[in-house]
Amino acid sequence: MPNFKKYLIAIICLAAYFNLSAQQGKFYIKGFVVGTDTTATIALANIHNISSQTRYITNRFGAFGLNVLPTDTIEFSVIGYKTYTLVCKNYINQGDVPIVVKLKRNYIKLKEVTVSAQKRRQDSMARAAAKRLKTDPLLNDFNTAYSIYNASQGGMLSSILAGGNKKIQEYERLMRLIEIYQEQNHVSEKYNVELVMRTTQLNELQAKELMKYCEVPNYFVLNSNEYDIILAIKNCFREWKSVKKIPN
Repeated sequence: MPNFKKYLIAIICLAAYFNLSAQQGKFYIKGFVVGTDTTATIALANIHNISSQTRYITNRFGAFGLNVLPTDTIEFSVIGYKTYTLVCKNYINQGDVPIVVKLKRNYIKLKEVTVSAQKRRQDSMARAAAKRLKTDPLLNDFNTAYSIYNASQGGMLSSILAGGNKKIQEYERLMRLIEIYQEQNHVSEKYNVELVMRTTQLNELQAKELMKYCEVPNYFVLNSNEYDIILAIKNCFREWKSVKKIPN
């Protein structure tokens, strides 16, 4: 009987050991990154494994697949969205079920500025940003200001200090303004009235009307090639003609 107890204890210890080893080993997770404002997948989203300091991106369909450890922590981030943190140990038993990572829009209120797709508005935004950088004593030195801003994103005390520092808050809004301006500039380079006119054979006025109807999201334009953008224009054009009851 004592020998049986010893064997039983040994078996339990071995089972616990193998179970612990399995949990400590790598496992595979897969899924999609989507925006909560559109529920559409986000291509080329940044994926950062904080534990191993390795970086990846989602593919053109917003999908990802990673080999991870239970101790790993993964961050998902995209310009214009809040960073999402995923703790891998919570998904050990996920199996083949894909994970849906939902990113929330990061809205920052901008004073006295209205952002639109018009070139004229982009130019005024650029002038406003340049004027602030030239005249504000804190923002005049971009590198110093950027260092101050990054330093403010540290521990709890520095975050509290940053929250009470209006200059840093204003700088954050300015950085977001510049970021939006640059993003819109890249969008206009790839998706513009000229491309719509060339694709649909519409005149300029009709092309602008079609663009307002389609409302093609910026992240799609930025993460797509010209062929995909043209396909999107053609699909929206067919729908627009149907709504406007324009014969083919």
